[in-house]
Formats: sequence, structure tokens, C-alpha cells
Amino acid sequence: LVPSLCPRGSIEDELSGPTCYLDFSAFFLPIGVFQRLIALVADHSSRFEDSGAPVLRQDSALLSFGFTDFRLDVLEREDKIRITISEEADDVAR
Repeated sequence: LVPSLCPRGSIEDELSGPTCYLDFSAFFLPIGVFQRLIALVADHSSRFEDSGAPVLRQDSALLSFGFTDFRLDVLEREDKIRITISEEADDVAR
């Protein structure tokens, strides 16, 4: 998996639910951190039998751990990574 070779742009399917941010705005979001995170999460996701196929773009990813869908987006201008978990997920802190 080479995330930098994924198509550019964002995934059009929106996902609503609990959201958190990894905020690097006090300094900056290092180049390649988002792509490395996507690669690690996609690898971990593949270990769950019921996980769907990941949808990957350079700026976003739609993945699942079993039946729990979630989305990662890089907000480059804000130096943040947004993580959104499906509102249908069980056992999620709200």
C-alpha cells in the first residue's frame, strides 16, 4: 500500500457521528504523517474478518474495524487530522 499513489481528492460519502481531531496547529502537521497513519490503519483493519474494503484517497480514507465504519480526513490548511466514527457504531464514547 502506497497512499501517495492513491487518487487525489476527498471521498464524497460523508460519515456522521462522533468526531475527534489530531491537532498539530501549535506547530505543523509533518509531511507524510497522514499517509503513514492510513497505511497502519488499513493494515490493522484487514485483520478483522468483517471489515469492508478500504476506500483510500490522498486526503481521506473510509475504513472499518469489523462492522464499525470510520473516516479519516487530513485538513492540511488547519494542520489537523479529523477522525469520524459512524453513529451506528457500538461502544463509542460520545
